Order: sequence, then structure tokens, then C-alpha cells
Amino acid sequence: MKAPYPHLMSPVKIGGHMLKSHLISLVSQPPFLQGPEQYPTDAIISHYISRVRHGVAMVTLFGTKVGVKTPHYSEWDFFDARCQHCISLLTEAIHGFGVKCTMTLGPDIPPGYDVSDGISSFFIRGDGSTSEPGREMPESMLIKVADEMVRLALALKETGFDGGYVHNAYRVNLGRFLSPATNKRTDKYGGDLENRIRYPLYVFDRIKKECGRDFIIETTVTADEREKGGWTMDDTVRYAKALEGYADILHIRPHSVDMSSCLGFHGGPTPWLPLAEEVKARAGTSVKIVAIGGFHDLESCDSLIAEDRVDLIGAARGFIADPDFGLKAVEGRNEDVVPCIRCNKCHRTGPTDPWAPACSVNPTWGMEHRLSEIVLPPSRRKKVAVIGGGPSGMNAAIICAGRGHEVTIYEKGDRLGGQLLVAGVPSFKWPIRRFTDYLVRQIAKHAIEVRLNTEATPETIEAEGFDAVLACVGSRPIVPPIPGADGDSVVSAADVYGAEATLGKRVVIVGGGEIGVETGMHLAENGHDVTVIEMLPRLADDSAPVHFRAPFEEAWLGLPGFHFLVNARCTRIEENRVVWADSEGTQHEVECDSVVLSVGYEGRDDEAAVFFGTAAQFEMLGDCAAPGGVQKLMRNSFVVANQI
Repeated sequence: MKAPYPHLMSPVKIGGHMLKSHLISLVSQPPFLQGPEQYPTDAIISHYISRVRHGVAMVTLFGTKVGVKTPHYSEWDFFDARCQHCISLLTEAIHGFGVKCTMTLGPDIPPGYDVSDGISSFFIRGDGSTSEPGREMPESMLIKVADEMVRLALALKETGFDGGYVHNAYRVNLGRFLSPATNKRTDKYGGDLENRIRYPLYVFDRIKKECGRDFIIETTVTADEREKGGWTMDDTVRYAKALEGYADILHIRPHSVDMSSCLGFHGGPTPWLPLAEEVKARAGTSVKIVAIGGFHDLESCDSLIAEDRVDLIGAARGFIADPDFGLKAVEGRNEDVVPCIRCNKCHRTGPTDPWAPACSVNPTWGMEHRLSEIVLPPSRRKKVAVIGGGPSGMNAAIICAGRGHEVTIYEKGDRLGGQLLVAGVPSFKWPIRRFTDYLVRQIAKHAIEVRLNTEATPETIEAEGFDAVLACVGSRPIVPPIPGADGDSVVSAADVYGAEATLGKRVVIVGGGEIGVETGMHLAENGHDVTVIEMLPRLADDSAPVHFRAPFEEAWLGLPGFHFLVNARCTRIEENRVVWADSEGTQHEVECDSVVLSVGYEGRDDEAAVFFGTAAQFEMLGDCAAPGGVQKLMRNSFVVANQI
């Protein structure tokens, strides 16, 4: 039998290494996965083993300083003998699967210094801060920085790594030499392109000479900074050519760090592919060009390699969303790849959420070392009823069926999907629609009986003789104690979708959390004039803070017909107007034709609890137990279903 994706999964030679496929795992690691240990813990080792088991040819690890303080990620000490053997255990484990591994490789620019005097960093951290402008590093200091990078590269090689990864995009690290916007030097390292790339090439050359020509160097570049006086695509093409003999792999990234984590707002699944294609076509270099950003569809990945449009496919969230992404590439199971919903909760779920690694669609991410405690073997085959066909119910049913149980889903509506059917309506929420389709597809692939248009009752469930009942009946919108909130012109956010034409032209949305803002954007796209009222100082304060909220804000600020008021508390709703109070208590009003409430949800725990006693085992899952986003309910349903 031939390989299902013969081009993507074919070997490729890079320097002195033969990679077993064209699929590489980009630098990524669950934050908060280990404490202050300066070596990879069992949790980290288990995580990377799960990633490299199948298909992937090379993995880039995150564990050394890269010029930006990252307190919630591991930083390993490669110069402490007590740590080196633990690091070597990790590389040995990876090599056991026939996979190459590289590691982030500085530089650690001395505090108070920079490439040039007084240039602020283009890189924006997750908290919105940038680095302080520093003094220009003298040439003697540049030599010392290069010495330290060589020293670390040698330590990487000694502990088993096949190469180093130097992140130079977004004007960080050596990338600050590349961009004319950050490099204002007047010596041999500044000025024209040849001078600006001189120092990075010098560093790469020294590493190659000390570690051997087969020591892989992979690096990144911003394809085009999209601003006057900045780095351009022409610069990237010339740089890619100049890297021959100095670097082996070049990742092509977009104009900002937030954009590299491509979201639903950014258009199609792989919005930055044209950048890599252009560099590949124009540069004609032996350096391998990597396309990054949204590569989850294995068919298209295979075509890109077959047509020589890029050299390597780089994925990070592909492996985060689906721990078996590589296996499904090997087995040709494109339809079974779990689609990333592009929520960026893999960086952090929310500004007030626990400091724990999480993925909305992969409940095992960051928990690989605990799975033997969570996934318990079933004692016998059971007859299981799942009440509710939303995401919790579908996921629980799939898991239970996979464990060999006889499963029946009761869904009172005419479709599976629950709140996902609503959440996936806006144009920019296409990732949710893909995930919903995936779950429905998996239901069809398992021996699961689905009873649509069927409302379960305790009597009917008890009469069927089930061994276990999982109540997944969802949640209901909260109606706040605001005078007029029960008026005829007032609807909940959930009731907007599919009924947009019934709303008036002018719409006020009470509640500017993530759901309220998305609802407002959807209505604005459909021709309504929308005003969102939020009592907090900023909109969507509950959304993922890292690499998500900023692009989200950019999307709503650029949308005609979308307006908002913050520090605004709705005090009453009247016919054709909403009254609100500012932070000083002064009353104002907004004229409108319709009002949408988006102030949260409460679980239907009362509706779920009535099924207690209908079977020996009873559980309440998902929103009915504790309303939350996809991440919380997927993890909850995963854990509970694996106890059945």
C-alpha cells in the first residue's frame, strides 16, 4: 500500500540529515507545564513524546532564553551537569522515534543595550508592553554575544540536539539587525542590506564552524513589515539567497507576532502561504523555505510539496489541537484531523483563568503525563444515554463509543451541535463551523444511535434500562435585573442568529464580553447599526489575552456600523432607547430599535438533576453543570466519559 500523502510524507535531505518527512513541528510548548526546574520534567518529556510518535520529521523545543522574558515557560540550564542528563534523556527519547530535534538559541542581549540607540521594540508582549530603548552595543559586545551563542550551541549539541533555532522575525533578537527601522548603525553592521545581514551571518557561520556543518540552523524572518522604511519582501528574497551555507531552514512569517497565530478574522485557513510561496519562487535558494500558519489540511499540505511551492510544512497548533496529527498524516485520515478553532487559548485561556495549559479542542494537551490516571479501563460494556447533542454530549458519546459502550444520544432539536450551531454563524467564526462538522462526522463514524427531535424524560430513560446517564442539557441566557429587560424588543444573543432580519436597524447590545462583541460584529456585517454597552473599561475582557485580543480589537475597530461604550452600566431599557450610567453615575441614553442581552449564561442544572436515579451511574456534564467555553466543556466531558 502506497503512502496516502506521498509528497508530504516523503524523506527530505537537509544538510547532513535525512528527515523522514516534510512535516515539522514548530516551536511551541504548553505554558505553565512545569515549575522552576531548570531541566525538562517528566511532564515535558511526556508531552514531546506524544508529539513525535508518528509522522513528524523534526521538532523544535522551547527551553532557552530567546531575548524576551517568558516566566511561564521552561528555561533549562544547559551548563549544569545536574540538568544536562535530564535534557539528554529528552533528546534520546525523541531520537528513538527517528525524529530530529532543535532548540531555541538566544541571543541574550545584555540589559540596557540594543542594536542601535533609542529604538523601541516592535515586538509586543502578551501584556502589551515593549522593551525599553537601549544603548547601541559596541562591536566588542557583539563578539561576546556571538561567543555566548556558540557556547550554547555547543551545549545543545553535547546534550543531543541536532541544531538550533534562532528567532529573528518581528524585530526581535538578530532580527533587529535586519530591519532598517531598528538598525541605525553607521559601522559595518548598519546601512545597506549587505551590512545589516552581516552580523546574523557572522553568528551563523561561527556556530557552523564550531558545531560542524551538519548542525542544523533554522531561523525566521518577517516577510514584509508593511511599513515605510521597514523590511520588505525584496529584502527577504535577497536574505534567503544570502543564507546559503549559513542556515538550513528559513521560516517565513507575517508582519506581526499576533498575525502569525492566524485567527478566523484573518481570512482563510492559511493566510500567510503566499508569502512563503513568493520567497520560494523568487529566491531560488538551497535553504529550505517553511510555510507556517494554519496548516491542518493534509491534502493541501501534500499538494504544496508536490508542486514545489514550499519546501517544508510547519505546524504548531496542528499538533496542539490533535495529538495524533502526525499519525493521521501517515494513515491518510484527513477527515479525522481535529480542527483548531483558532481561539489561542493555548497561550492562556483568559485573563482571570487558572495558570494551567489548555487547548479548547484537545483536552489532553499538557496532561499527557496524567492520562494513565484519567483514562481508566472500562470494567464492562455498558449501555449509556447521553441527553443533549451539543459539544459536551457529542464528545462524551464519541469517547464512550470508543471505549466499547452502547451509546444513544437524545437531542430535542433537529440537528446535533447545540450552542456551536449559534457560535459558528458569523463569517469570522468559520473555525467553529469546521469543528462542529468534525464532531458530527465522528458521531457518524461510531456505532452511536442518534435520536433527533426527541426530548428525553426521566420516565423514558429509566424504561430503557441504561447503565449510565450523562446529562448534557446545556445552559440558558441570563436575564439581568434591569428594568425593561423583559420587553418585547429585547432578545438574547443566542436568539439573534437566524433572526437578524427581525431586528430593527439600530441595535444596542448590553454586555461587551467576547460573545457580545462577536454578536455585534455579526449584526454590523449584516447591515445593522450596533452599539455595544460594556460596564468594564474595555471590550472582550474575557477573551484570550495573548495573540488573540489585539487582532480581535483590530477587527471590530475596522468594522463600519460597530460602535461601543465602555465604563457604561445599563440602568434601564425603554421603548426605542437604552439608558446607561457612566463611571460618575451620570445618566445617558442611546436610541435604538432593538436590544440584545449578552450578560452570560446559567446552567440548566435543575433540568439535568431530574435524571438522577434513572441509572446506576449519573453525571452532569458541560454547561449544565458549569457554563464555560468549548475548552472547559471538552475537558470535562473527556475526563468524565473516560470513567464510564
